[in-house]
Amino acid sequence: MGRQYRWVILAGVLILVLTLGLSGIGTGLPELHLQKLVLDPPSPVVRGETVQVRAWVMNTGDRPAGEFRVEFFYRPLDGGERWISFHIVTLPNLPPSAQEAVEVKDDGQPILFPTGELELGIYEIRVVADSNDQIPEEDETNNELSTTLTVLASKLGMPDLQPLSLDYTPRAPVSGKDVVNVSSTIINSGDRAAGPFQVSFRIDTQEFYTLQVEGLEPGERTLVQGPLDPYSLGLRPGGHRLAIVVDALDQIEEQDEANNTISTMITIQG
Repeated sequence: MGRQYRWVILAGVLILVLTLGLSGIGTGLPELHLQKLVLDPPSPVVRGETVQVRAWVMNTGDRPAGEFRVEFFYRPLDGGERWISFHIVTLPNLPPSAQEAVEVKDDGQPILFPTGELELGIYEIRVVADSNDQIPEEDETNNELSTTLTVLASKLGMPDLQPLSLDYTPRAPVSGKDVVNVSSTIINSGDRAAGPFQVSFRIDTQEFYTLQVEGLEPGERTLVQGPLDPYSLGLRPGGHRLAIVVDALDQIEEQDEANNTISTMITIQG
């Protein structure tokens, strides 16, 4: 009878262990999961703005997650550069919860991403929970979220020089006979006056004429003109790239340095 009783107890213990194992009680792991990533203000932003990067993390596992860090990265969208870390927050503990996510803050302060030193373009913003792999988890592959941020030209009180048009006459110049009159209208579309700057006239990247503009007020336009002599430049008959480059010596700090060139094709007759 005693032996039978011991077998009954042993079977009960075995059933209890199996039940606990199947239910995951006492054997589970933490499971960190980034639930949401929000940029404030949202993309796009003008260069110079500071963006709040708001992220929410939760632990959907069976056990608390001890101290771990949440790291914030960025890189250009083309992926040609490595991820650059710009902020790290250490969280002391995160209890298991399938319902509530916790916003990641640094001593109660939001995470800030300044854009004043960035080149214009599109960037990836990435947030990684447990970025140094301190927490053993059920799934180590779902600890990050990423989004994109477009940085546009700043409008913060700077000039912006831009050629609006490019024309030339005659339309079908003959080498050795015609000197071409090349003209362009330049505008300052920025918020501040531009001081003296140089305009370069180029054919197939070869500079053939330059002139100095003494300055432009915000919204002001000016017409520039220069002579192109195909014969003296030794241009062969056929198509050539004609271009106007504003602020060719980079004398003016502008909102957008990428819009200073205008070009077209010109055909020289034999």
